[in-house]
Amino acid sequence: MKLKKIKKNTIDISGTNVGLNGIRRRIKTVFALICLVFLTVVIRDFYLQTIKNEFLAEQASRQYRREIEIKARRGKIFDRNYYSLAVSVDCDSVFAVPSKVADIESTADILSRLLSLDKESVIKKLSQKREFVWIKRKISEEESVRLRRRNLRGIGFIKESKRFYPQECLASQLLGFTGVDNEGLEGVEREFDEYIAGKSGIKVITEKDAKGGSPFIYEKPVTDGDNVVLTIDKNIQFIVQSELEKGVKFAEAKSGMAIVVDPANGDILAMANYPGFNPNKRNNYSPSTWRNRIVTDCFEPGSVFKIVFACAAIEKGIVMPDSEIDCSPGFIVVGGRKIRDSHPHNMLTFTEVLEKSSNVGSIKIAQLLGENELYKYIRKFGFGEKTGIQLQGEARGILRKPKDWSLVSIGAITIGQEIAVTPLQLAMAYSAIANGGLLLKPRIAKRIESWDGEIKKVFPPVTVRRVISERTAHILRGILKTVVSEEGTAHLARIEGFEVAGKTGTAQKAENGAYQPGKYYSSFIGIVPADAPRFVIAVILDEPKKNHYGGIVSAPIFREIAKRSLLYCGVKPHKEDGKLRLVVADAVNKKEERNL
Repeated sequence: MKLKKIKKNTIDISGTNVGLNGIRRRIKTVFALICLVFLTVVIRDFYLQTIKNEFLAEQASRQYRREIEIKARRGKIFDRNYYSLAVSVDCDSVFAVPSKVADIESTADILSRLLSLDKESVIKKLSQKREFVWIKRKISEEESVRLRRRNLRGIGFIKESKRFYPQECLASQLLGFTGVDNEGLEGVEREFDEYIAGKSGIKVITEKDAKGGSPFIYEKPVTDGDNVVLTIDKNIQFIVQSELEKGVKFAEAKSGMAIVVDPANGDILAMANYPGFNPNKRNNYSPSTWRNRIVTDCFEPGSVFKIVFACAAIEKGIVMPDSEIDCSPGFIVVGGRKIRDSHPHNMLTFTEVLEKSSNVGSIKIAQLLGENELYKYIRKFGFGEKTGIQLQGEARGILRKPKDWSLVSIGAITIGQEIAVTPLQLAMAYSAIANGGLLLKPRIAKRIESWDGEIKKVFPPVTVRRVISERTAHILRGILKTVVSEEGTAHLARIEGFEVAGKTGTAQKAENGAYQPGKYYSSFIGIVPADAPRFVIAVILDEPKKNHYGGIVSAPIFREIAKRSLLYCGVKPHKEDGKLRLVVADAVNKKEERNL
């Protein structure tokens, strides 16, 4: 019995040690967890403040700030005499802060009525959970005045620059136009956008203040665009457009094209398409009127193309002006195809072949020349390749290699068929004849200038290559003068007091692989004054109805353009007594004294 009592009162030392060890382990575990949590917080804090700092700052900024980029002010476009053709003017653009709009329905109703907008689309914008939405960009002054009077809550205005064309329809297809963000979309505006656009830098920052309001902070543009000085002469352009419009309407033609070139340096002095459009209201016109067809469209030229075989034949010594060609019986069979003259002829001199535009005589001479030589001179004159004008969308035309010609091709191509060219290519080819044999690159821009007049870039005249000798060019100009004589096909191009050299063309239109009866391209291209050339003028009418001969409908338009342009430039008429003389610079920069 005593033994049992002793066991009952004994302390179990081993059990106490086990309990203390467990407590220690639990404390260590908790401490480790606390350290792990602390370390995680430290690492997370380091990650957020160091690695993700910029991203999070941007995210936080977006919660109270909105940046809206507005394009810099575009540079001006001038004509060669610094008349403004395209400028930028300030205008209002309308925005909304949807959270501040008191009554969406009422506000949308007013905005849609005053700004000519669809009400449902305005409601959709005002219902967005955003701090900034555009309502309408670049509104008119009248719209701005009417809207400002309403003082609508949540509606504000931002000043932007808007493109404006002070001469309206003048040279519209050449100048082109810009989009809502002031980017160049067509014409000169697009081609020279890198200079005109400047560097965008204007920003509008929307910030919420302590009261939840939305003040706006404006920043100035980084760099405004530079100005472009064109080769175009505003007054000559106006003359061309007005005379082209009258001529198209008189001939009841579908459309018309005209271009004036300075053959001494390749400067484009005027380039016109009719009908035209007003770029200030371009959406009121069909997009087809926006196209500069002188550069983008090609057509079968007809007899104006005969200068190519003529130059080649003179250059190769095959003919001289008085060489005789038998043109009877008024037609010639080439590759099984009968090609006729509009009026039968018997014996004609080479000069008379061009004067009367004989297809038979032209083809007989081209056959002596041969396919390869004809093709070579076609290419030398720049056909089948782009001229390199400083405008986008230029067509190269259509020209097949001799190996792809049919038996009839040498006859057809000689008279301007089976080949497609642009009006610009034709004008530059005639300029080579006018300036003594040099093919020049057409120049539309002279230089780029800053707003303070500093010259940033110059576009000098560029000679592509010599096509023919000065002698050949001189002989052909003399022959082309007879075309404008009383006996020639272009007597309606004559100008009293001035000698004119030129060529007519009447080409039946080809569509879907077949010539269309009653549809023609009627053209005349002339050089004036013939012996001291100042202008090469090309006029092409599309589908004239009153008369389809180029000498009847296109030559008179040339005459009026030339008369008014010569008067404007102060070129005095020819005097047979030789008392009045004029010194002119030719394409090779030599000064020659010419009787006028």
